[in-house]
Amino acid sequence: MKEWSDVGIVISSAKYGEKYKIVNVFTKNHGKIPGLISNAKNSRFLAFSKVDVNWSSRNRDLIGFWKLKNENQNWTYAVGFKGKMAIIQSVISLLNGALPIGVKHEELFEIVDMISCKIQILSERELLNIYAYLEFVLLEKVGFGFDFEICVECGKKEEFCYISPKTGRLVPGNCDSNAKNLFRIPKLWERWRKGEIFSQNFSIDLIDIHNSLEITLFFIRENIFNFDNFFRISLSEIS
Repeated sequence: MKEWSDVGIVISSAKYGEKYKIVNVFTKNHGKIPGLISNAKNSRFLAFSKVDVNWSSRNRDLIGFWKLKNENQNWTYAVGFKGKMAIIQSVISLLNGALPIGVKHEELFEIVDMISCKIQILSERELLNIYAYLEFVLLEKVGFGFDFEICVECGKKEEFCYISPKTGRLVPGNCDSNAKNLFRIPKLWERWRKGEIFSQNFSIDLIDIHNSLEITLFFIRENIFNFDNFFRISLSEIS
């Protein structure tokens, strides 16, 4: 018997036969994990609910069963706010599509948990900034992060201004590359690299966030998963 306990955030559920639902939970210490729950029990657990979980299986290679408890439905504070609900939907869609099963991503979990915990008190712009940071970090954690050390064009350490869409490597403004074919690095990336994910000391620039989301969207689409069923927030939904 394989068994463990953790904390997690429900990211999807679907009917599985007549008696069960299959529920995907993004856990802090075990990553994204599927499991079964009885339709007669725990049927109230909804996507983006934070829960304490117990997973067990007779064989580690088989799908296990969930025991979910202490549900926290912070997402209900987003009801009535179009932008906040769209951010939640984007997080859920991203995690379902991009994450492999059973791979621990504690830093990603902490970012998602931040969105869950602060959904009531933060503005839509502040939450969008955190979501954009989630995409930025996700690329790094799944192996497609940006190299801030060496210029792809000249091989030197420089002050970077651009990113090559072909390689994901950074290019300084003084290289002879054609800037029209490059992404310009958003200013907020430097703050993120310093650990300033959310701070009252700087304003939220929607244009900068849009540029970041445009870049991460490109590389997620190119390197991680198909976007046919991917829900992603539009800036028009942010007030």
